Amino acid sequence: MSGSSSIFSVGNVNKIVAGAGISVSPGNGKGTVTITATAVPGSSGEVVTDLADVTLDVSVPSGAVNFWDTNPTGWNAATGGKQTVEFDFYLNNLFTLNPDCHFGVILRSDPAGAGSYVNGHGLIVGSLASNIGVEEAPNVPLVAMETWYGPTGGNYVWKNAEVTRKGKFTDGSDYRVRVESTVHSNGDKYVRGTMWKKDTSTTPFHWENIFESGDNYDHNALANFTKSGVSFFVVFGAGPSYTLAPGSSLDISNVSVTWGPAGNTVPDVSSKLSRYGASLDGDITFVTNSRRIKVTNSGSPTNWTAFQAKQTNSPTSVLAIPNGTSTSAEFFATNNSDTSSAYSGVVLGASTTKAYLSTYNIGTANYDLDVNIGAGNTVGTFNYTGFKFTGASKNVNATWTNLIHEPGGPNAVAFVNSPSVDLIPLEWWCTAGNIASFLPTNPVDTDLETVLRPLYCMFSAMYKELLDKKLL
Repeated sequence: MSGSSSIFSVGNVNKIVAGAGISVSPGNGKGTVTITATAVPGSSGEVVTDLADVTLDVSVPSGAVNFWDTNPTGWNAATGGKQTVEFDFYLNNLFTLNPDCHFGVILRSDPAGAGSYVNGHGLIVGSLASNIGVEEAPNVPLVAMETWYGPTGGNYVWKNAEVTRKGKFTDGSDYRVRVESTVHSNGDKYVRGTMWKKDTSTTPFHWENIFESGDNYDHNALANFTKSGVSFFVVFGAGPSYTLAPGSSLDISNVSVTWGPAGNTVPDVSSKLSRYGASLDGDITFVTNSRRIKVTNSGSPTNWTAFQAKQTNSPTSVLAIPNGTSTSAEFFATNNSDTSSAYSGVVLGASTTKAYLSTYNIGTANYDLDVNIGAGNTVGTFNYTGFKFTGASKNVNATWTNLIHEPGGPNAVAFVNSPSVDLIPLEWWCTAGNIASFLPTNPVDTDLETVLRPLYCMFSAMYKELLDKKLL
């Protein structure tokens, strides 16, 4: 395929790097260069075209600047071609004054859609919460890849937005971008984004890699991927008609477009876990049995693996919930790493009607359940027969009604005979309602219990103290 192409630009075209069969004629002094090209899909020649600098600010009411002809030299017309766009950008109060905005670049953009639809795919940066539902504040700048469906309308944003990079996009900083649009000979389409941030902490400065998407397979069958345009845009600005607010801008420079053969694609690895951290959108499912989540809990607790709320200054809660129609959920701890035979454990759970704290055992004796205040300081113990206070601590309130020792336990010695019960334990008299029920029915039953019950309770405590001191 041979022919000529005219490059539309806002300013002068600085450079053409021509492949085999490419000739360049002098410009007309108005930013237009005529290029005669003989490169065809399948040849090895790449064509690199520099485009003019772009500034998106309040003076661009459409929020977009388009370069419709980027000198594809035939690489766009058939499968087996790649369009690569590289540029630098500077954030001039962009997110400070426009916290809900995002901007991007569209490859294989279609001039027929100007003002009505978007065609192609590319990269976006900024507030993406409305697009991909990430659990971040709307004004947290993120980066993601996006594809647009052309005249049909609609779009798709890849869910692997780099939430972990949220601190990387700051006003007053310089960035470098490369976006690649590949259409293979079999018709498969891919889009890839790579970004760097200028790091001036060294002399000379260097570019820190902050994003690499890998080649994302694009399912988009609605857009026309034979188009060759490049579009820069910004949306949801805080200015008039959602343009950028006065005093803010996106300054784009060093723009180059490369057309050439598709080459090889690099798989998208951005959705895979990294040992250095990752952002997940979806459940973690272990497909085999006996999996373990290994944590660090040695040394100071500051070094331990921990759960922590990601919302600053918010309390942290760890939630266990049932699945499906179940109405029960539990936390379960055991004393044996091998639970295939004998072990004991404790369960904290919730069921349909109540919460519960239970010990559990298989092949072992029943667990006692201690209540500790301070490390190793047991103030009470639940066992199979009941509850026992230990030490000098006694549960006493203002009315003495809780001064009861181990009700129903082995120390509940019988002191009083009754016509209906041969032996009634002391704790029976300390239980609310029992004295009134024992007395003949009359209006003063509760009044008598109010008087008598504290006396029984005090005697119960005194008796237990005498037992503890071996005086009885």
